[in-house]
Parts: sequence; C-alpha cells; structure tokens
Amino acid sequence: MKNFNKLAPLALALGFAAGAAQATTINSGLVAGANNLIDESRETYVDANNDGKFGVGDVIFGYIRISDFQPSGNTAGNQVYGVFSQQIAAGSAGRDVVFQATTVAGLRLKDLLGGDANVGTNALAAFYDRPTAYTDLINSEPPTAPTSMPGYLDYIRNNGTLRVVAGFGDADDFLYSEISRLAAGMGLTVGGSNTSILSARFADTLASNFGAFSILYEDTDWSFNEIGTFNPLTGGAADGGVLISSGTTSGAVGADVLPASHNWQDAGGAFKQCATVTGGDVNCGFTNKNNFSVNVYKTPEPGSLGLFSAALLGLAGLIRRRKS
Repeated sequence: MKNFNKLAPLALALGFAAGAAQATTINSGLVAGANNLIDESRETYVDANNDGKFGVGDVIFGYIRISDFQPSGNTAGNQVYGVFSQQIAAGSAGRDVVFQATTVAGLRLKDLLGGDANVGTNALAAFYDRPTAYTDLINSEPPTAPTSMPGYLDYIRNNGTLRVVAGFGDADDFLYSEISRLAAGMGLTVGGSNTSILSARFADTLASNFGAFSILYEDTDWSFNEIGTFNPLTGGAADGGVLISSGTTSGAVGADVLPASHNWQDAGGAFKQCATVTGGDVNCGFTNKNNFSVNVYKTPEPGSLGLFSAALLGLAGLIRRRKS
C-alpha cells in the first residue's frame, strides 16, 4: 500500500499529460504528415470604391468553419473557425482573380480581429479553436444574435483561442480564383459589372480557388512544413505552409453588393445565415468550400514536457529510495 501511495502522484501526472487534449481542436485533429482540412464558409463582397464593378481594390471577407480533418477522420464539431479578408489585386485574362491581403481601412484582417498584435499587415486568415463547440455558424446564429458579418467574427474571436495566422510571407505565396461564370455566359469578369453577383443562385458555381500561404503566427503543438505546389498564374513552382488545393465559391439568393458608401458593419443589411437545411436561401453573401492542405510534425508542448519530466524525476527518486 505504501508503494501505491508513492506511485499515485506519478500515475496522476502521466494520466493528466496523456489525457489533456480530448476535444477535436487543431491540436487533436491533425496527425503527423499530410493532412486535408475540409471547410465551409460564409463571405461578403464589398464594392470598396463604389464603382459598380467587380474590380481591383474590392474586398471579400468572412469566416471559415473547419468541418473535419483527414486522414484522422476527426469531425471538428464546430470547434475550429477561421476569419479571413482578401482584396482583389489584379485580373488576368478576364477570368482569373488575383488576391492580396486587404488594405482597406476597417476591413483589414487586423481590424476585423480587434487589432490583435499577432495579426500582421500581410495576414490573410486567422484560425481559432476552443475545447467546446461554438454555435453552428453555418446554419444558425450565435447567442449574441448579430445582424452583421463583423458580429459573427467577434463571436469567433471573443470565444476562441488564436492558433494559426496564415498569409503572404514569401515571394511565391499566392491566392487566386478562376471565375467559372464566364464560361456560363453570366458576365462576371474582373473590371466588369458586379450586377451578376446579385442574381447568383445558391447552386451557381462562381469560381474555383487555389493558393499557397506562409504561416505567420503559430500557437499549436505542431510545426508546419512547406508543401510544394504549382502556381498556374506564373507557370512555375510555389510552396507554402498552407495550400488551398481545391474548392469552389457559390452564390446565394440575395447576396449583397456593398458599395463603400454603405456601412459595411451592416454587411448584408439584416444579415442572416443561409438556411441550407431547409433550402430557404436568405441574404447571406457567398458560400465557399475548400480543402486546406498542411504537412505537420509534432512539437512537444512545454507543459506536457514539464509534467513528463517531473514524473521521471519522481520515478527516479522513488527508485533511489527503494534502493536505500
């Protein structure tokens, strides 16, 4: 019985270290090596210079829900969300939209995240998680019942922990969308009228998305390797810590075009979510589905290392006492 009492602190310490991460957060969803993170998102388009065109300087911002992690198969269960903001930098061949980090005051990612010091000027997206679920922000409203897109972003930021910020840190980082509606005769081109966005239906595919980003801030148990990819715009190789390997952007009935004169805080007017379960599409901006590819390796957590070291020291002391 005496030996059990001496071993109990060791067992408790090891048990705590092993069982610390049970929830499906970023830490517990990833596995060493290649991973695909499946997302869904809601986003709003802002005609930043109020010229009636889908053109350079316009902004798309919103939030991302990571739905599940592959190959672990863990469902995130509304525990991992991201906030993003991107600005049209250029158009190529009419149908290619080249994006950069947003520079429009009030819509920069740092602005949308309350001026967080970990979010720099080149940041594109920031990912948060929490040990218990957020409200399902894809199909319902959070408890605060906001009527604006920033209200949803505040809910994510105020109720989670910032884990990863990704953006343009290297010369070969890129983000672009290939417009699909041009081929369908819908008239959406860079520099052309944005009126066709207003008539976009929920089932319409507007664009396909590709990109490679650097990790600008990282607070997880993992380190991110660079992954090689191909940049169709340059015809050359690129790499990044996070890749958008595939994905589509779709429209929705009532998707709002917001001119600069509109108060973007009320993005979408009486902002509601798309009722995708019932099929009743309401004013909610665009929807998006992407695959985020990452390749990671484990970084020992200082807290766990400390517990493990303490346990080993305790075991060593016990052995010495037993020998004496």
